[in-house]
Amino acid sequence: MHIGVSTQDFIGWGGGVGFIENLLFGLLAVPEQVTKITVFVPEKPGPMSNLVARVKRAVFEPSNAAQHLFGRTPSQEAWKMAPTLFARICPNVVAFDGSATTLSHLCQRLRVDILLPITKPSRNYGVPWVGYLADCQHRHYPKFFSAHEIAFRDRYFSNMLSDANVVIVNSRDAAADLDSFFPEGGAKIFALPFAPLLRSDNICNIISRTPLVKHKYATGDKYLMISNQFWIHKDHSTAFKAFALAVEDNALAGFTLVCTGAQDDYRFPDYFTEVQNLITSLHIKDRIIFTGYIDKLDQLALLNGATILLQPTLFEGGPGGGAAYDSVALGIPSLLSNIQVNLEIDDPTVTFFNARDVQSLSSAISSCIRTEVHRPSVNELIEKSSHNAKTLGRSVCAVAKETLQSFG
Repeated sequence: MHIGVSTQDFIGWGGGVGFIENLLFGLLAVPEQVTKITVFVPEKPGPMSNLVARVKRAVFEPSNAAQHLFGRTPSQEAWKMAPTLFARICPNVVAFDGSATTLSHLCQRLRVDILLPITKPSRNYGVPWVGYLADCQHRHYPKFFSAHEIAFRDRYFSNMLSDANVVIVNSRDAAADLDSFFPEGGAKIFALPFAPLLRSDNICNIISRTPLVKHKYATGDKYLMISNQFWIHKDHSTAFKAFALAVEDNALAGFTLVCTGAQDDYRFPDYFTEVQNLITSLHIKDRIIFTGYIDKLDQLALLNGATILLQPTLFEGGPGGGAAYDSVALGIPSLLSNIQVNLEIDDPTVTFFNARDVQSLSSAISSCIRTEVHRPSVNELIEKSSHNAKTLGRSVCAVAKETLQSFG
């Protein structure tokens, strides 16, 4: 089976690049089912394309609904590094102009059997294809979206579930939401398994790099970590209040809290300022380190050196978000909010606390700090990642076969 992997709408942001990277690792782990992989990468938009896109958003999508749905304003760093990163994993990387027509012609010329994951529904790809949807956050938290955004997302989801024969999502919870909120959709929905993984060479690089990044970001030897963008639904405030409470109780003597991630949320432009004011009022400003958006390898090395990952999020499309995938892959203890999607994770490194509950998280921090934790060896981490890669690869291939059958 020759699988075409479309990176459209994924390569402009770190989480999307990571998703495609894992997908490729999974497919490569099942060579008995996948004979060839071709990765399609849209060419980096030039100044004129960016200008046209901004004008279109201002006129047709004034609330930036599409921008939020498909990731943020494309990161130039992400655009720059994605093709090289993918080429290291899979040598067959093909650039195209981003249009469905060009992608269709390429798939037919290269004899691609199936194309995935597709974010732009269309009946004109020329080969069987698998759609992708992220989550229904706008239905659970409408207060985080404008009326225009909600309408835009509803139309988009309905079109995808109408045009696609098969759609993949990142969790059973997201699949249940689509069934519930869009019952008229005709597509079959498949939830990908929670399969956190890292390449063996990446694991070794991360471990060797850890002392360097600790020095680079002046973290000290003892720190907790939050690895989320500063979007309002990530609920940093609960984590900061819990951290302050644990500091008061002397559970965190000598500890800092390192926060990575972009510091803007277009929906709430004052959010990061409010966060900064909160930590000042909690008298923990000197204990918090904000790194901003950093290189992925630096972020993973920082995580590897952390005592605990905190994940206070109120909503995710996949269990624990990208941060929990990374912490589980590295064997780092994680404290996750007990929202439904996070409960899909069954791993001894993960402990749950009551979402939005400061006391619950503070108690969990204190308990985790005092508990002796077995950190897996490099070989154990590699073996676990290898197993998860095969699990993911087999799942994607099962979806591909189902799709091919549905196209006849």
